[in-house]
Amino acid sequence: MSAQQEQMEGTLPDVDWADDEPRWGKLRAQYIAQTTDFDETESIIIAWAELGFSHSGIAEFSELDMTRSSVKSCMSEITETADVEDHSGRAAR
Repeated sequence: MSAQQEQMEGTLPDVDWADDEPRWGKLRAQYIAQTTDFDETESIIIAWAELGFSHSGIAEFSELDMTRSSVKSCMSEITETADVEDHSGRAAR
């Protein structure tokens, strides 16, 4: 059965997001930016936090030109002003 057939039947193919985290991070950030009022930087931070990256991991792997403390500060602002939880936690590898 093809991936398209599986999706049509309501099931998703077995995909491991860890195989291509940068791609999933970018896709999720694009979706967040398109469907919410978050700007591009906020969307990227949220997406990478959802993948479980720590503030330092987000700063390193997301290709944002930000330090760990800048990411942490931005995430704090996001969680204070919106109904978003900080899911970050995985350290940079």
